[in-house]
Amino acid sequence: MPEQVKQIQDLVYKWKEEPMRPCVNHDFFKTWSPEMAWCLGLLYTDGNLFSWRDIRDITKLARVRFTNTDVDTINKFSSFTNGYIQKPCIRPSRKPLYNVDIYSKIVYEDLVKLGLMERKTHNLSFPDNFPEKFMCDFLRGIWDGDGGIYNYTGKFICSFTSSSLSFVEKLAEYLSYILNSNIKFSSKEDKYQIKLFSDNAYLFCRTIYHKDMKNAYMIRKYEVWNKYSGA
Repeated sequence: MPEQVKQIQDLVYKWKEEPMRPCVNHDFFKTWSPEMAWCLGLLYTDGNLFSWRDIRDITKLARVRFTNTDVDTINKFSSFTNGYIQKPCIRPSRKPLYNVDIYSKIVYEDLVKLGLMERKTHNLSFPDNFPEKFMCDFLRGIWDGDGGIYNYTGKFICSFTSSSLSFVEKLAEYLSYILNSNIKFSSKEDKYQIKLFSDNAYLFCRTIYHKDMKNAYMIRKYEVWNKYSGA
């Protein structure tokens, strides 16, 4: 059994053995913090909102799901939100897929107010009214969700991919502003990608990895940055 699968299964079994499942933090997305902004960024990229009516078509029910292949990130998101970790989906020749589910109409409605929506893949927009203080944490969340950080032939690169043109357009504008550089994006079929090279990638990471980010970051990507920066 792969070590990552064992880690997540041990966690799921631990939760099932507890007398009561932890209560969802229904108010988590009501107050801005580094953890909240980071989790929001993760949901902008790897989140899914779903709602339905009960059998009498009276009460609206809602589920928020976060999906990722990184065990540590799944664990952190679950810890911050008290979401329930489902058993991993084992996929042949691919990394296992993990889900954290939050069954809460309050959380669902708060996330809609924060710009998320059902069936968001091609329709998501980059926010323009978030507190500037927490934008670096939000950026770290979307990069931990759909971004890459690596060293290729001696060049340090940060990349981000999305299927939403409007999101990538506004993201490129915002990055141009904070990096004081003309950031472009490329397109291929229905995918849009931003790549930051060398100095821009370095400045971007210096921005999103700050001393007050607490524990809200993907460990694997942060270690790549530390290796490159010599921290």
